[in-house]
Amino acid sequence: MPRFLASHLPTLLWSALVALLLLTSGDLGAPVRPWLASLGVPGADKVIHGGLFFVEAVCLWRSLRAAGVGPGAASWGAALGAAVFGLVLEVAQLAVEGRFLETGDLVANAIGAALWPVARRLGRRD
Repeated sequence: MPRFLASHLPTLLWSALVALLLLTSGDLGAPVRPWLASLGVPGADKVIHGGLFFVEAVCLWRSLRAAGVGPGAASWGAALGAAVFGLVLEVAQLAVEGRFLETGDLVANAIGAALWPVARRLGRRD
């Protein structure tokens, strides 16, 4: 059991944090919003969504590798898993008061997830 926890606990904790951030009624982002606005970058929240799901893909990749999946299959499997997780969370927001499904968030989640296998490939030293 300790090896399972070491391999998968970071993924479980990160996934729980992302779900908490995206499914909590109310506005957890309120303290960050003035800072984002001060950057003067439209859609800065989409960059945050992308970052959340990039990290989700990295965590899933680590879990898949620990389960014996090959590196290439794990990369694309992790990207797909993270993108589907993003879709599920966006749809689940329909059941949370004050939250709603946003197409831009879906796209940002998928792009963030898909950047992991690209970054991994670019960072490899063959």
